Amino acid sequence: MAEDFSFAVLGDCKSDISLIYPEAFRQNIRAIDLLDPNFVVFLGDFVKGDTSEALLEDAWMEFYREIKFLRIPYYLIVGNHDIQYRAGRELFGRKYGRPYYSFDYGEALLRVSPPCFKPEDD
Repeated sequence: MAEDFSFAVLGDCKSDISLIYPEAFRQNIRAIDLLDPNFVVFLGDFVKGDTSEALLEDAWMEFYREIKFLRIPYYLIVGNHDIQYRAGRELFGRKYGRPYYSFDYGEALLRVSPPCFKPEDD
C-alpha cells in the first residue's frame, strides 16, 4: 500500500527586488514550515518579467535568501516572467537545470512540465 504524503504549492512569489510584497512571501514560508508538508512546489514567476538583465542575478538571490530557511525539500516550476528574456532562461538553466523534469516521491512519480516552456526552447 502506498504511503500518504502532503505538499504545499505557492505561486507568483516575485522577489523583493521586484518590489512585490516580500513580507507576505516570508509569512507564507513560515506558515508552510508550520504545516510541515513533505515538500513544497513553487509555481514560478520568481522575478518580474521586466527585471533588467543587470538585476536578474540579484532578484534570484533575493528569492533564494527567503526560501533557504525552508526545512523541507522544494521544487521549482519556471514561470513566464522568469524566462521572458534569453538572459532569464540562461540564468534559470545555470542555477536549476532544465525547467522540465520528474522526480519520485515514495511510489509517486511527479512530472514538472511548465506550460510556458517547450523542450525545444532549451
